[in-house]
Amino acid sequence: MGSVDPVTCKAIAAYLRALKVESPSKIPKTLEVALVPASSAGSPFPGLYLFSGAARMVRPVLHRASGRTEYIGPLEQAFMDIACLEEDIREGITTHQELDPTNMLSLIANLTPFSDQNQSPRNMYQCQMGKQTMGTPAHSLPYRVDNKLYRLQTPQAPVVQTGIHGNYKMDEYPNGTNAIVAVLSYTGFDMEDAMILNKSAYERGFAHASVYKTIEVDLKEEANEEEVGDGIDDRFEFLGPGVPADHDTDEECAEIGLETDEVEALGTVHGLGDDRRDFFHIGKGIHLIETTTANNANLCLSCHGSKRG
Repeated sequence: MGSVDPVTCKAIAAYLRALKVESPSKIPKTLEVALVPASSAGSPFPGLYLFSGAARMVRPVLHRASGRTEYIGPLEQAFMDIACLEEDIREGITTHQELDPTNMLSLIANLTPFSDQNQSPRNMYQCQMGKQTMGTPAHSLPYRVDNKLYRLQTPQAPVVQTGIHGNYKMDEYPNGTNAIVAVLSYTGFDMEDAMILNKSAYERGFAHASVYKTIEVDLKEEANEEEVGDGIDDRFEFLGPGVPADHDTDEECAEIGLETDEVEALGTVHGLGDDRRDFFHIGKGIHLIETTTANNANLCLSCHGSKRG
């Protein structure tokens, strides 16, 4: 866009920030003003970078000169002097301040209660485990194609919550379940890394979960190209045991739990060892049957098909 000397560049960045926090704002409130100063070799290329695209990550901080809230982006914050507490402010240097001291932490870290009373490695460990929660692993379970996905049957809101828990409405998507933990050392010395579950609690549903599996079927492989064609017009359905392969009408499909497009009806229950797939070639009218054994009883959640070249 152009060039300017470093001193003027710094003044331009300060002026743009002042325009951002004005009411009404003369420029977009989410404009990122990243001033990268000249530094030693290997550092980012110096310059004044402006970003105004949609769907960017921004967060609020206090603009000390005006006393108003300013939204900053990830690139510019690395080159800004932002105080966490009042005692961190250096007059003439510090330009911004955190609205809350905990804002320096991520959302996952902020959800950990009493983190200041815990070992720092345990806090970091929880940040990793919190991303792999079984309570609400995804919002689009019927449409995902993960090989394996776990989900708690009865997730709960935590008994102890941090302030940010309610701000982000985390109770609408609970992460886990509550448990009463009893720590018993018995002889007073052998505190091993293990636990004993209460059998009655387990039998009444404690930490019960479901496993979501995706079964992928390649119709081109199932349809012998020499015998039934190229397989492009194949379509498939999931059938229970003892189902005849010569069903063609919609009424016959409904009797055996299929939709009108010959795909298994959602909610169909398969018992232990019950997993049969029936592939129907439209052009040739040929049925190909494949029988496999399921290790556990399962429930059909969704069926999806796609055509590959």
